[in-house]
Amino acid sequence: MGNVATRKRPGCHHDVRNEENEEEDGPARKKLRIGETHTENEYQKLAFKSRLQKLKKCRPHLKRRTYKVEEADPRPPLPRFIVDDYDNYEKPEPTRKEFAIPWFEHLFLPEFPTRSVINEKSFILERQLGRGSFGVVYCASAIHDSERKFAIKMQEKREIISKRAVLQVKREASIQRLLPSHPFIARTYSTWQTRTHLYSLLQYPTGSTGDLFSVWRQRGSLSEAAIRLIGAELASAIDFLHRNDVIYRDVKLENVVLDQWGHALLIDFGLAKKLKQGCNTGTICGTLQYMSPDVASGHTYSHYVDWWSLGVLLHILLTGIYPYPNSEATHHANLKFIDYSTPIGCSREFANLMDRMLAVSITHRLCSFTVLHAHPFFRPINFSKLEQKDYTPASEIGNAEYDTYQQNDETLDDTMYKENYDFDRFDYFNDRF
Repeated sequence: MGNVATRKRPGCHHDVRNEENEEEDGPARKKLRIGETHTENEYQKLAFKSRLQKLKKCRPHLKRRTYKVEEADPRPPLPRFIVDDYDNYEKPEPTRKEFAIPWFEHLFLPEFPTRSVINEKSFILERQLGRGSFGVVYCASAIHDSERKFAIKMQEKREIISKRAVLQVKREASIQRLLPSHPFIARTYSTWQTRTHLYSLLQYPTGSTGDLFSVWRQRGSLSEAAIRLIGAELASAIDFLHRNDVIYRDVKLENVVLDQWGHALLIDFGLAKKLKQGCNTGTICGTLQYMSPDVASGHTYSHYVDWWSLGVLLHILLTGIYPYPNSEATHHANLKFIDYSTPIGCSREFANLMDRMLAVSITHRLCSFTVLHAHPFFRPINFSKLEQKDYTPASEIGNAEYDTYQQNDETLDDTMYKENYDFDRFDYFNDRF
């Protein structure tokens, strides 16, 4: 009949498995016959116990062993933050097995440690301050001190690795942490990492009114008195970086934050690099509209390119336009350094300063803090008092004296201030190694 399923007869008991189980569980079944009220769970317990007894008879080494237990130390444990040794207290040997560090964590060591006393759980994120190329910057307050504000930069490891910017991010953290304190440069208090993100705890200016670009958009062109103070503070910060063998390479309105008194604070060291005085580098990087002819040409350059970018910034604050027609440029090869004209309607000192800082020829350009310090436009400034913050730029901000170019077609808008980094065709971030 082929494959016909056959039923077992009720009286037939030829299942080998059942016979073996009956033989092994014999003692258990005998106990169950005495009282039929036992449940199935009790039967399983008795069956397991009988099997275990048989195993012990066959394998004596499976019997339970006894171990010597050391007596516990009656003394209370040391507080976790005590590091001094008292009464020759011996620390117990670590019992935790050390595992190898994953590559995506080892990649960012030692600039971003995996274990830190301060971490993301120590703060409350309040609002977003800005968005960078690899993540977001938040304003945060400490859990135990809500009055004090910080800036926390949270960067995605995935974005950093995909854009080959690991060395750039590590260099930024190391430069900021090793720099001495300066009144016009944002400090970095701590850095750490998790499995997916990098964190940097940064200084947030008291009562900040936002970055310089936001202030310029809200209030329009600034007065020469305000530009003189802001320019002098930024020049002091740039000179401090150069004296510490650091080239900044990204001076622009968005990287300057003002506090409630109008003092400038230089932030974002993403393109900064350690470079000794007299040495050159050749990386093409930065924001296109602030890029000097030396960087755009692809030739080697040095610290003096930061003074060109500062000149562009000061020119924008007064006139509202770029000094050269590069608002639509999307590649460094498209930058044009022609058709420059001295600002009209400003003081003779400021016009001469712009002519010197924005000269295409390096032989005629202002390229050092010594020359800028002695320029007639900054003559009213006492730089010793400036670093003590004896001046208050906030009292001068908003008193515009110059609006000749406010309705010009070259007037800045949001699209002009986007960072035109093109990772597919050209990489404006990474240094050549």
